[in-house]
Amino acid sequence: MSTNRTPGEWSKASFSAGGVDCVETAILDDETVGIRDTENPDVVISVRRSAFAAFAKGVKAGEFDDLV
Repeated sequence: MSTNRTPGEWSKASFSAGGVDCVETAILDDETVGIRDTENPDVVISVRRSAFAAFAKGVKAGEFDDLV
C-alpha cells in the first residue's frame, strides 16, 4: 500500500468537530495501523493494514451507519 504519511504521524478526519470527539489514525509500520481517541491518546489499538482497509470499505458502504 502506498501512502504520503510518515510512520507514527497521527492524523484525524477533517469531519471532527474542531478536534473534539475525534478518532485518530497512524501508520505504525508496514503492516500495522494505529487507532486512538484524541481524548485518550495513550490507549492505542493496533490492527493489520488489511483489516483496516476492509473496515474502511465497510464504512464507505454505510455498513456502520447505525452507530452514528
